[in-house]
Formats: sequence, structure tokens, C-alpha cells
Amino acid sequence: MKFLILSSLFEIIWVNLLKASTQTPHKIFVLSWVVLTMILSFYFLFQAIKTVPLTLAYAVWTSAGLVGTAMIQHFYHQNHLSLPSWLAVVLIVAGIFLFNHSATN
Repeated sequence: MKFLILSSLFEIIWVNLLKASTQTPHKIFVLSWVVLTMILSFYFLFQAIKTVPLTLAYAVWTSAGLVGTAMIQHFYHQNHLSLPSWLAVVLIVAGIFLFNHSATN
């Protein structure tokens, strides 16, 4: 599970760095960090799927990336989501918990 957490964290980092690369004159420098964190994200996802079912790993990876990116965009970049958008995020997280529970039974 630690690999899945690391993979999700690096996904959040690379997605936000990708956004940052559009707002800086140092695009090559920032994009090199994007590529590095992408590689790390996929490497840790690769390690995670050795012990976690692929469907569960992918669901957690993408939803953690969505939630983390939405939170960073909301609090750091002042890119506020609407109430229905936050409700959708909550439903996605609830769906992952339900998916995880049904996968273990």
C-alpha cells in the first residue's frame, strides 16, 4: 500500500507541476521535473500492482490524484470548484471505498 500512496503523491505533484509550467518562463526546467515525477509515479504504481489488484490500484491512484489536485488548485491556486464539483469529488471517494470493500469480500 505504501507504493500506491507514493504513486498517488507523485501523480499529484506532476499534474500540478504541469500546470505551473504554463505560468513560468523556465518551462524546460519545470517540464524536466514533470517527467521525473511522472516516471516515479508510474514506477511506484508498477510496484503497487504487484501486491494490490490492478483495478483497485488504478482506481485509488486516479481518484487520489483527482482529490489532491482539486485541493491544491482550490487552496493554493484559488481555482475554486463549485459545490456540485465538490459533491462529485466526495462521490468518487465514496465509490472508491465501496469498491475497495467489495473487492475484499
